[in-house]
Amino acid sequence: MPDSSLLTDNIVAYISGFVVRMAKKKLKCIECILALESISDSFMDDSCMQLINRKTKGGLPSKNVFTICLHAEKQIRCMLHLSNNKLPRDDNFFELFILGTSMALISKENIFLSLNDHSLAESSIMDETHRVLLMKLIVRCYCRIRWFSVAKRQTEATRGELVRKTYSKLILFHNQ
Repeated sequence: MPDSSLLTDNIVAYISGFVVRMAKKKLKCIECILALESISDSFMDDSCMQLINRKTKGGLPSKNVFTICLHAEKQIRCMLHLSNNKLPRDDNFFELFILGTSMALISKENIFLSLNDHSLAESSIMDETHRVLLMKLIVRCYCRIRWFSVAKRQTEATRGELVRKTYSKLILFHNQ
């Protein structure tokens, strides 16, 4: 798969801002919520943040959230490329996809470094750390948004053009 373009990076960054808003509703841990949002302006000056700088509704994503969403986008595009732009119909595919994408990200040690000490203090050895749970939540939220978009496009392609939409003005205003 080719690398993402600047437009794709801007769109993923904008969607990752919405992912931050979705994740904040589901989280109760204050440190995890603070790790989601960008505090420094150095990341906001990046070229992939032009759309957010132009049209912002709050919930600015951190560099970690953007990295996770960009990785998930690459995995989704690869999956769609392999399945001819169709969503698989397997029952457990989406959960396995989210789990596989999350596990690939967990091996990267440079994501959510600020949560390493917090995660170890809050969980036992057998539990998943807050860092892992946060990564899974971000991947789940992003994939849910993207799959809704892909499913909507598939439905429109299958359904075709709506006859009522095409002829409604013609029929309503025919004799005027």
